[in-house]
Amino acid sequence: IILADVSEERFSRIKNDSSFPVEAINYCLDVAKISSDQLDVISIAADTLYEEFYNFFEFKNKAEPKKYKPKFPRSLIYKNRKKFDLPIYIDKFKLSNSCEIDLVKHHVCHAAAAYYTCPLKGAAPVLAVIMDGIGDGESVSIYRCNGNNLEKLYSVNGLGSLAWFYGVATEGYGWKHGSDEWKIM
Repeated sequence: IILADVSEERFSRIKNDSSFPVEAINYCLDVAKISSDQLDVISIAADTLYEEFYNFFEFKNKAEPKKYKPKFPRSLIYKNRKKFDLPIYIDKFKLSNSCEIDLVKHHVCHAAAAYYTCPLKGAAPVLAVIMDGIGDGESVSIYRCNGNNLEKLYSVNGLGSLAWFYGVATEGYGWKHGSDEWKIM
């Protein structure tokens, strides 16, 4: 059962807000009437856990995510990442020793969100076609969804992104990339 789901932009009022979702996390915890140290699992729609994550979450055992398989050496991943101190009005989210960190590929999240909320779920196999800017190195992917299984059939790397094409065209018209593409579609 999903108790709460909200984007940070609902609190910040910044469209496509990419800042760390502190207010969204607090809202979800409040709705569920739990604290962060009562979480069993944190799922992240990415294949890499960035250093910023450690700035906002307090691990008792500094455990790495269960499915952490970096594509590059850690020194390269974290080379341009900085640790920083949070402002005094923001507390780190404390996690229990048993809390698992689950990294889920970006396009798998899109496919799952589309399929598991679809009224056709379970009736027959369904194709989920994901086309976005880029997520974990992919811009297009196609999944066969059946029961509880998502099978990737095809993917295109980030160089074939239709969304990035629209973004560049949008900038060419003098509008804002990542925000105003709807004006030329």
